Amino acid sequence: MLKFLHKFIKFLIVFFKKEVYLNFKNPKFSSIMLVDDIAEKYLYNSILNNFDYISISTRPDSLSGKFYISFKMIFYFLNGLSKKLNIKSSYIYACIKCVKPKIVIDNINDHNLVLIAKLFPKIQFIFLPQGTWFRLKKKGRELLKYSFFSKLSSLDIKKLSNLTIFLWGDKDVELLKEEGLDIKKSEINIIKIGSWQGSYYNDIHIPSEKKYDLLFISQLHNLFIESNSEWHKQILNNTVTSVKLISEYASEKNLSVGYICRSKIDNDQKEIEIISSLNNITCKFEIIKHADINTIWKEIFRSKIILSNDSTGAHDAIALYKKVVLMPLNNTEVFRWSSLKYKNDKDFWPWTIENNEYDEFKKILDNLLNFELDAYKKSIEDRVEYMCYSKNKLPSYKNIIEFIKHRL
Repeated sequence: MLKFLHKFIKFLIVFFKKEVYLNFKNPKFSSIMLVDDIAEKYLYNSILNNFDYISISTRPDSLSGKFYISFKMIFYFLNGLSKKLNIKSSYIYACIKCVKPKIVIDNINDHNLVLIAKLFPKIQFIFLPQGTWFRLKKKGRELLKYSFFSKLSSLDIKKLSNLTIFLWGDKDVELLKEEGLDIKKSEINIIKIGSWQGSYYNDIHIPSEKKYDLLFISQLHNLFIESNSEWHKQILNNTVTSVKLISEYASEKNLSVGYICRSKIDNDQKEIEIISSLNNITCKFEIIKHADINTIWKEIFRSKIILSNDSTGAHDAIALYKKVVLMPLNNTEVFRWSSLKYKNDKDFWPWTIENNEYDEFKKILDNLLNFELDAYKKSIEDRVEYMCYSKNKLPSYKNIIEFIKHRL
């Protein structure tokens, strides 16, 4: 009880921060409600701009966002707590009671939304994951505790036919089954849809004049740099190791390198300082500021080879038949993103770097650079289809739009 009160008090205090906007009215009625507006900018151009909808903030600890407080909201919030929902879920529950949507969309993979879906059987709940999935290994469970799939599979789910989960392809479906979810018993609607982001950006024809020979997509968030978390320290170490390997190879081969910052402009200074301070970078090396949501896609299309530790952007690049090197390094001990159909991740994707041995890295990069593009695409097509389903008549994002339209 004391732990709950402590969390609740912290929850309330945050509302008085200057970047947090309080609306003392009920959220407006809408047919569609997006849970967590942090994802809104990613979904808007591709999907949401086709509909009237409302989005709600759910992260007061980020010290920004708009939150609703009214007598009705407080009543429903307490009602949610009485149903054994946590604080965040109770707030979402209250918003749903006020908004009265036909469809609730989640893009942040909050397994607690399943518990809310049970309480609203007449509302369609849609999980719209942004990327492909993985299973945690023993060390991963120690560092990250759980994944969306592991939590989802641990819940007692029966006859939840009002829940739809869009997954990239057979690989993720098999991973979900490996975690223990009985899809038939749960009655969850699992749909293989491919990459909705990748299909959208592929459709709008971003200019693809080549600028970089090698492009590294960083996952080094500004908040990770001074964190005491072992996981965050591992991300930092992997990033530095990757940049050293890439720059050594680029110097040897006289290649250009682009490095996309993970943190957005105004929050990227620490990341830039760390990368700029690395010694022995003698190749043509450019740090690319993360100006907006289009930055990563623009650079993916105009780079020859994409490299990353385990960025969703790199997996999207695979789905777009770009040449990709995955560099999990010691993250290999944390998770596995291939299903048991393959021996391991390297068996699924041969261009995988699991250690910091330069000779192995050089061998893999040499292979990709010399691989004729059409032959490369032919060699990976079965793997890509297995990972990212593409046999629907419409591009992924358009299929999702049609799915939503038919349920309004």
